[in-house]
Amino acid sequence: MSRIAILFTDYHIDFSPTVLQLMKQLSLSNEVRVFCFRSSDQEPLGRSFSEFEVLGAGKFEDRIIGWISRAVRKLSVWRGIPPHRMQDMGRTIRGMFMKRRLRQWVPDHVIAVDFRAANIAVRSGYQTDLLSLELPDKTQENYLNIRFSQIGAVLIQSKERLSYLFPEGGQKWFLLPNSQPLDLEAWNRSDREGLVYCGAPQPIFGIEETLDYIAQYPDRPLTVKGRGAAEVLSKRGGVGCRLKVEEAYTPLEELAQSLSRFRIGFCFYILEKIDEKWLNRYNYETAPSGKLFSFLSAGVPVVCSRISGLQMVEDYQAGVLVEDHRPETIEAAVVKIESDYEWYREGARRLCEAMDFKKHAEVYIEDLSERLNRKKGSS
Repeated sequence: MSRIAILFTDYHIDFSPTVLQLMKQLSLSNEVRVFCFRSSDQEPLGRSFSEFEVLGAGKFEDRIIGWISRAVRKLSVWRGIPPHRMQDMGRTIRGMFMKRRLRQWVPDHVIAVDFRAANIAVRSGYQTDLLSLELPDKTQENYLNIRFSQIGAVLIQSKERLSYLFPEGGQKWFLLPNSQPLDLEAWNRSDREGLVYCGAPQPIFGIEETLDYIAQYPDRPLTVKGRGAAEVLSKRGGVGCRLKVEEAYTPLEELAQSLSRFRIGFCFYILEKIDEKWLNRYNYETAPSGKLFSFLSAGVPVVCSRISGLQMVEDYQAGVLVEDHRPETIEAAVVKIESDYEWYREGARRLCEAMDFKKHAEVYIEDLSERLNRKKGSS
């Protein structure tokens, strides 16, 4: 049994189905520990996260890190450094904790989630596999400073995204969609009603366009499922009496059952609202959305933005892609799905099965096992 460390340098491990599923599958034949960040104002991880080690979540640490972060940001603004190039001191300091704990735990192998984690692994003396979830701006130090020779393999959501990171090619890579397994009980559910917006109620994810739609078509029942939804809706008026809000966190293993109550889901990306000083537009344009696969797992056809990352929806007839997000366009897509609803539900199933996480992860895990066995045999 090998010891495998997964490094996750974001604060929301509970919202990362790819990492959670990979950890679970690796744990069948390995000792796995996930090192992650969390701030003191977040809820503690539950018992189901017993394999996780949270770094730097004390209130005193947070106050010190906050003070340093504000000072560095003010200095960066004074020096004219663009926002996306500014150093995130919170993650930098917690990264020091992670580096120390990694050396103490002494894993046989490291899987780093994105480039900040990869730099921590490489600078700790480990060759690492890179699990790419978020594409960085190529001017960021975490991308520029990485020693690519120390990356043994890349796990990524599409070849298009791989070419962005490694335009010269030559990297061993594995397709690993951020998908969820088909939930047959949820998929077979027949008592479905209404539309659902699931996820962060932010402008780039089409919350405003969704509310514009429901304001024009108030007879369509809509549920907005996501933290912060009530605050967003409180600023809007006249969005229809058949609108509901659900803000409670739904664990990943319960999400398909929760979504199976609905007939159609919305999966929008409003690219023109992305502030490229802060976010990498290409990352969102090419990303097969995690919430897309949540809908598919539950047998919920989708209305999606027409971007390259969601082209598979049209290819498998799992929903309808829209050219714009005007209420009339969204309504036409809803009507089209309803006109042949079971066909689109079957398309959702086909796509879910084609992008099955377990099937793709097994290919990678088999390769990793071979590399670890060779390493042990040569030592």
